[in-house]
Amino acid sequence: MSTLLVGNRTTRGALLPPDVESVISSLAQWSARDINDLSVPELDDMIAAASRGVSWMQGMRVRATAQRAKLVDAAKPKPKPGSPEPKPEKPLPAAGGSRKEQQRDEDAARGAGWAPSFGIALEAGEISMDHVAALGRVRNHRHVPRFETALLCQARIHTAEDFTRYLHTWDAERDREEGVDRTASQRARRRVSFNRDADGLGTLYAALAPLDATRVENTIRQIANELFHASGDDGTTMAQRLADALVLMADRATGTAESSKSSRPTLVVICDEDSLRGRVEDAGLGYTLDGRPWPEASRCRRPSCAASRATRTSCPRS
Repeated sequence: MSTLLVGNRTTRGALLPPDVESVISSLAQWSARDINDLSVPELDDMIAAASRGVSWMQGMRVRATAQRAKLVDAAKPKPKPGSPEPKPEKPLPAAGGSRKEQQRDEDAARGAGWAPSFGIALEAGEISMDHVAALGRVRNHRHVPRFETALLCQARIHTAEDFTRYLHTWDAERDREEGVDRTASQRARRRVSFNRDADGLGTLYAALAPLDATRVENTIRQIANELFHASGDDGTTMAQRLADALVLMADRATGTAESSKSSRPTLVVICDEDSLRGRVEDAGLGYTLDGRPWPEASRCRRPSCAASRATRTSCPRS
């Protein structure tokens, strides 16, 4: 049995909730104080106590919601062989909560159901609600109990954003263990959408397969790096340079970018020098890198005038 540290209490094999009496006592003491009479260090302590109370209540709610889902599922009649799987019971929505908050509650309830230690760690203030919700979104949740202790350790030492990225890697490792190739299904779900925010700014959302996303990201970051070296430290933020790079990438693709090295096409045609200079009238002496023939040398000379460079290669005539 593993030894887990929960809050300030250590137990072997069993998970203990935080000291509820100390949490309630601390909140009661601070609520009785006049906030106008508190110093800055005392206000910091009050904020810490309030945050501790929020974590405790969130953890208690998440654990209770997860247990409720288990009881509801256990009470349902077992589906007959061949019948569709029943939809999982959704937790009760929080009063006045937004859809995003309700979705986070649902994800967190699933995560605490798969790994009860995450709910207790949330109550103890060791991890955040977003940590538990991130766990509730993993694909290979059937492996969570086997890795529960290791996953909790990662959640304790990482921010919620970094822990989410860690879980993506963890999910991919479980896929490889089972010989699952998700590349085709990921690419099938690719999508891009355009919108406008409240200020009228154009917004873009893209969901791409991992390799495609890496190609796009690397290209945008490379162009942003070019912009930085070209303009120096002019006060533009990295986020702004990435936005400028995205627009410049579109301009380069359409050939409308000014003073851009990539705004003019690169022409690579393989033919002999006599054909390129028009010294012979034979047709079909040139071809492109992908094997397509250029029937006339004149068609090779015209686009080379607009290209950023032309590569000449002397080829023996048959």
